[in-house]
Amino acid sequence: MKKLLIVNNNMKIGGVQKSLCNLLWNICGEYDVTLCLFDKNGEYLDDIPDTVDVIACDSLFRYLGMSQAESVQQSVSKCGTESRRSNAGYAEDGR
Repeated sequence: MKKLLIVNNNMKIGGVQKSLCNLLWNICGEYDVTLCLFDKNGEYLDDIPDTVDVIACDSLFRYLGMSQAESVQQSVSKCGTESRRSNAGYAEDGR
């Protein structure tokens, strides 16, 4: 069986994602399919056939699959209060 890698940003509601689900259902018996998502979330994740291996990007590419608000929220939650204070002090010193 031939292997096929498909890369997409996420599986949120959208025309591309719905078409991708339909494509996966049509080819999953003919190919060994791996779906790589920049951000592994979305409403259509449950619609992907069980035979498709779904992987997520662990690099900065994951931000390509998020909205601007989601990426800011995730960055803020990872930075924490202490990091924001030190960055504010750095900017105030003019360096």
